[in-house]
Amino acid sequence: MWQDKEIECNKYDVVVIPARFQVHKLHAGHIHIIKQAYNYAPIVCIALGVTKVLNYKNPLTVEQRKRMILYEFPTSFFEYFELPCFPSDIRWSQELDLEIDKIYPGKKVCLMGSRKSFASRYHGKYEIIESDTKIKDSGSEIRKQIVKSGYRQHSEEFLKGIIYANENRLPVVYNTVDIAVFRRNPLQILVANKKTEYGDKYVLPGGFIDVTDQSKESAARRELLEETGIIIRDDRDLEYRGSVKINDYRYEGCEEKEVIMTSLFKYFLPDDLTLSLKDNNELQGFTWLAFHPMYFGGVAEIHRPLFNMLWEDRLRC
Repeated sequence: MWQDKEIECNKYDVVVIPARFQVHKLHAGHIHIIKQAYNYAPIVCIALGVTKVLNYKNPLTVEQRKRMILYEFPTSFFEYFELPCFPSDIRWSQELDLEIDKIYPGKKVCLMGSRKSFASRYHGKYEIIESDTKIKDSGSEIRKQIVKSGYRQHSEEFLKGIIYANENRLPVVYNTVDIAVFRRNPLQILVANKKTEYGDKYVLPGGFIDVTDQSKESAARRELLEETGIIIRDDRDLEYRGSVKINDYRYEGCEEKEVIMTSLFKYFLPDDLTLSLKDNNELQGFTWLAFHPMYFGGVAEIHRPLFNMLWEDRLRC
């Protein structure tokens, strides 16, 4: 419930400000709300939103944000608690109320924020005081402007920040797909050469899963279409074989932080299909390779495990 009327100073025991503060410094709207909160209560508590994984919308840790607030308010004392994100606004509101009840039993507490902040999501029992700020700064827009502006990208401090961010991020597994396209009578597998990375070594069609892909199967169909022109209209025409970690030289020495995990699919061309492979800028020299280990010597090292998996299937047939 919004409270718009004037309220005498210290009517409440505690003002809680649910906020993320995911900016490089507090903007004018943040500062105004924090200052205004002290007009309503002697204690100001900031409920800092937290996520399990740092991402582009939540790039700063709790401690980094606390130091940012301290820098702007060096003589003020704030209480804090961490408030996890939840997919349900009702669950989020319940957790916020439970945390307040636990920390401030018997205290008269209100929440404070701007009309565009958390208020539309809150479904709890505590009163919300709307800040009278007219400032329309947005943390999301500030982060976008930092990227667009370049922000002294060649300065020593900026480059230190890039190194710090990379050193402290969680390990990443890059998901890829590879597709073994077969044709029968005789059994052959479709292979191609990378133009630069593998010289005359053979690789399977495939690539990284895109954020727009709805599934690994759809990623495999997209990659196969982009690289070969082969159209697979139904995910069920693809057979999932398994997954394996790929030792890609581009990530050599980064194994503790970055690895590639590929999912291997099989696809058998219909016997009556006439295939005309397209050219593209990434792969060259598509060819049909007789599917037998005596020809696997020309396969790129990173795809040897995939060929071994496929041959195991052949032996079991």
